[in-house]
Amino acid sequence: MPDGLFIGGVEVGEQHTILDTFTISKTANGLDTLVADIDATVAASPALRPTLDQEVAYIENGVTLFGGLITGVREHELTGVATDDFVTEITASDYRVFAKRRYVTATIPAGTLKSFLEILVDYLTPYGVTLDPSQVDGPDLQATTYSFALLQDVFDGLATATAGAGDPFAWRINGDKVLSFIQATAAPFDLADGDTRLLGDIEVEEVRAENYANRVTVVNTNLSMTVIPADFVADGVATSWTTEHDADASYFPGEVLIDGVTYPIELAPGLGLFFYTWDPTTHTLAQRGGDPPLTAGTTIHLLYGALVVNALGRVDTFTGDGVTAVFVLTADVITPRVTVVVDGAAEPIGAYPDPSWVLDTTVHPPTLTRTSPPANGAVITYTYDGFVVGTATAEDAAEIAAHGLYEAVVQTSSTTFVDALATAILAERKASARTIRFATFETGLDVLQGMHVTSGKRNLDTDILISELTIRYEPGQAPVGAGGALRREIVGIASAVPKPNWRDTYVQWAGGSTRGSADGGGVPTGVSTPTIAPAATVEPLGDTEAAGTASTYSRGDHRHALAILSADPTSPADDTFWLRKTGTTPTMSVELRYRIDGSTETLAGVTR
Repeated sequence: MPDGLFIGGVEVGEQHTILDTFTISKTANGLDTLVADIDATVAASPALRPTLDQEVAYIENGVTLFGGLITGVREHELTGVATDDFVTEITASDYRVFAKRRYVTATIPAGTLKSFLEILVDYLTPYGVTLDPSQVDGPDLQATTYSFALLQDVFDGLATATAGAGDPFAWRINGDKVLSFIQATAAPFDLADGDTRLLGDIEVEEVRAENYANRVTVVNTNLSMTVIPADFVADGVATSWTTEHDADASYFPGEVLIDGVTYPIELAPGLGLFFYTWDPTTHTLAQRGGDPPLTAGTTIHLLYGALVVNALGRVDTFTGDGVTAVFVLTADVITPRVTVVVDGAAEPIGAYPDPSWVLDTTVHPPTLTRTSPPANGAVITYTYDGFVVGTATAEDAAEIAAHGLYEAVVQTSSTTFVDALATAILAERKASARTIRFATFETGLDVLQGMHVTSGKRNLDTDILISELTIRYEPGQAPVGAGGALRREIVGIASAVPKPNWRDTYVQWAGGSTRGSADGGGVPTGVSTPTIAPAATVEPLGDTEAAGTASTYSRGDHRHALAILSADPTSPADDTFWLRKTGTTPTMSVELRYRIDGSTETLAGVTR
């Protein structure tokens, strides 16, 4: 096609004049739009009367700057005098509107971002949309099930998921009806003072990040009681010791080991009958009032019911590269196992000849270190009972001092460490960025392009990401479609990441969505945000039915977590037990299974 504005495949400029209000608006986080007023006078043949959903394209220098569908049409007099002449105003949205028309019901197997798109593009085939043949593979994604999910929400969820793998992707359907997920690219040029491509001045505005916060608390919604150890070393001064995690008041520890000797505990404030008290509200172990402090160096070992996220039967899997000898676990360790499995062979943990391992639980997260790096391609697995911290807070003292305290609380259902999540969210929430604005006639600019701007007059020497681009008619130029240059007005963000409202990276971790449901909030109906396949594969006990779920039963003053699985765990440790449920109504079996001396046995069961 030649350059110009086309409606329904017909060039408008052949018969009608495009007026000065012509504008194309592009944003990184929304639909592109085109607005045009057209002299649709009856004297022309034929009179221009576009219809809804007609296709619109604007082509410049052989490139389709805009392609989409008419979403609104309005007619009015041309001159304000009652004549047959009139103006047709059209509004159009880009081809991404097709994704608002389709709903997805499917289970997409684990694979790359591209493999997801190769399946989802079929929903757009009726509109003539194809997948970009040069689409990159993108990050690996876990299998995801959709049930009557709006395709637009599915694409948004995929974009959200990619944020966890580094630079996020954004999706588009361009003017040639090609679907792609893209990342930021370089603009065709940079800017500096005195650049003749500038129209006027460079404007700078300092803006604070949306939802600014300088203290962030992340709260896991899957907290449960898990018995974990707390170890302290007396300093000769302190007479009380507070555990790291909140405690479940329904679990009473009963006893504490002091230098390996067992001492009974009573609930605080106590009657003075025992040497130690336990306060579940403050999760603090204390000596009896009036007793002298323990001698410096005395060891204190307590098992208490912590409110954390269960990671029983955690299996962390790594792949050797022939160089790395230290591997980071994905949960804190409750019950260490004595071996690590490398390519199917068990290797001991402890002071043994090579190959052997050292488990360090004094660091967070814990690490496994081999006496020599595993071979390139070796598969390393470690199975253990663990837990993930339920709450974490990160704050910036300097920001608080400068601006006062701004708090934010984010909920998550993640089974990964929330302290790292709190730190990441804080970094985004406290960020401020400068908005840079300038205008040019230069072509080739687009949203999600990065460029460097240097201006001594504006104290600028920074990279920016173009977040908004407005293309409009410049008064004094030849008419649109008749060789007139179009003015480009650029809004860029001087920041390493796009505006938070473009893609909140923490949304994926928090299990939410950037788009609310019809009732005003929450995750859209039927949408499951895909998750990045982790570098260290985490496999909860059992299969997807178990997926980290557990029930509890009570015995006296104690509560115990009991995993309910649909199959035996792959490598259960001795002295562990679980329920195995197989079948469905009307025929189902439930068995209490346990592991002893390397053998898995059934203690009791029922079938009906």
